[in-house]
Amino acid sequence: MVKGSYRVFGNDGTHELNEPIANGGGTPTEVLLALASISDHLPVVSGFTIAEVLVGDIDGDGTVAFADFLILAHNFGMPGNACQGDVSGDAKIDFDDFLLLADNFGKKLEAAATSVAEPAGSVLLLMGFVGLLRRSRR
Repeated sequence: MVKGSYRVFGNDGTHELNEPIANGGGTPTEVLLALASISDHLPVVSGFTIAEVLVGDIDGDGTVAFADFLILAHNFGMPGNACQGDVSGDAKIDFDDFLLLADNFGKKLEAAATSVAEPAGSVLLLMGFVGLLRRSRR
């Protein structure tokens, strides 16, 4: 998650846990009532960084190289996780992991990352806005 990107719409810190959202201040009452009428949860938006992963890059440096092979070799035949050489994700470091590493040996990852919003929060926010518009037209 991108640091500082987590935001709960409608909660400005004046609302108590498990209390009605319409109680509290800092946010217009119409907005709070619209949020309460469409859901029992407040919409949340957060940014995430999505990065491509190169199979066999055990040390996470963006390349599959001899250093990755050494990590795998050191833990070969033992149970382990991705940082210890479990490339296949089966919680054991074995020949399958070696084959996956060998397939990408010498390859380098071109790093690309992006931030995205959590979609459910955006949909709930839009629904709240539509509810607010309908309410104001009456």
